[in-house]
Amino acid sequence: MDPVPKDMSAAYGGGRARAAAIEVSLRSKPSSFGDVADRFTQITLTISFLLIVLYDSHILSLYNMDSLEIGINRVLYVIAFTGIFIGIFRTQISAVVLSSILMAYFIFLIYHFMSVSKGEFGSSEFGFAPFYARLQLFCAPMIASLIARGMGYKIKSIIYLVSSIYLTMYVLSSVFYSSSVDETFRAAAYVADYDGRGGRVVLNNALTSLAFFISFWDIKQKPRSNIMSWFIFTMCCLSVYLSFSRYYQLCLIATCIVYLISRSLRITGSILIFLFLFTSVYVILQVTSYGNPFTFIADDRSLAARAESFEAVRPILHEHFLWGVGLANTPLADTLLVKLSTFFWTDLGFAGVLYVGGIIGLIIFQCMSLTCLLSPRLLQRAQLSPELYGGICLAGMCTAIYGIIAPTLWYNGLEVFIFVLGAMCARRQSSTPENAFEMPGAPAPTGGED
Repeated sequence: MDPVPKDMSAAYGGGRARAAAIEVSLRSKPSSFGDVADRFTQITLTISFLLIVLYDSHILSLYNMDSLEIGINRVLYVIAFTGIFIGIFRTQISAVVLSSILMAYFIFLIYHFMSVSKGEFGSSEFGFAPFYARLQLFCAPMIASLIARGMGYKIKSIIYLVSSIYLTMYVLSSVFYSSSVDETFRAAAYVADYDGRGGRVVLNNALTSLAFFISFWDIKQKPRSNIMSWFIFTMCCLSVYLSFSRYYQLCLIATCIVYLISRSLRITGSILIFLFLFTSVYVILQVTSYGNPFTFIADDRSLAARAESFEAVRPILHEHFLWGVGLANTPLADTLLVKLSTFFWTDLGFAGVLYVGGIIGLIIFQCMSLTCLLSPRLLQRAQLSPELYGGICLAGMCTAIYGIIAPTLWYNGLEVFIFVLGAMCARRQSSTPENAFEMPGAPAPTGGED
């Protein structure tokens, strides 16, 4: 078995053995109201995470289940209020506050688009479509509650369960798509063959990243004995291949290579932060100097489509440079504003964030991305097992650099961010025995190395 890296063992003071001590200590306690609350939190988080993934990925629309998908958005209200209640009840106030601040900002963007569209078209259409998906932010207090109670090991089980269901559906859908007619699919769930790579089902990159890196870390620790991790890892690899997303594949491979070479999560984060900030400055300079960041490869049809969209959106970026135009209810509203037959701001990376939120939005997006890139430091005191700590950190880094060309942290990449946010805000409960986090004779946690 590979040894736990130096920075990992320092962060945990016993790593996997310490996580096992937490589980044994808590299971040996007599049942109490706190245990019932923990089980309720686990069940709620599992159901919430599964519904969010299904809603965010639009995979149900592949099977003509649009009504069920629409019904899920009503349940997301309940999930949000439950997350707030659990966060306050279990004193995870910081997770509740940060989630509420981000939610308030997204609500502002929705209303802001109303005012911009009214000025452009003389009327505005308000819809809750952008609002529903972002209600998942309130899962962060539930995650913080479980981690604070020393039950971080349950989170891995939740991620494995949800990812096994979703990835199986994705692989079957991708195979079915290759032998079916296009009319059986919905535009939100697949990408048409406009660039010669073939039509493909849209992959939920955030959940895939979480499942991939947690299973990768688990296999690295126990290569021969973890059948479930091998299954999840194999399904992730197959799904990434079937997605035909070249940039996501590149981000996944680059994150793995940088980590395997550096053997340090902190060094990996530092290298990726440099890449992230360099690209941010490059895009802003391109916008202000009337350049185009998508013309560096002339013969690529996908980049050519992005370059065309960027040229069409450039006047809007200059006109609404401070606050952007806000979040539209549907992609159709964006196409009317930009005056293109098809337009998706999510294809423009940082420029898309500037379009939606202006320079203020880009700063907020950068802060969210840097939180993910700095997760090895921010999560070093969270009570997580090594594979969960390493998996969440690497998934956060991969999602952040993927945001250079596809800012998923502002739509379906929130699945990664809520785990980073929840683990970062976890506040240990006084009802959890102090010695539950220690092994006899094991060194106390030091918080990692600087």
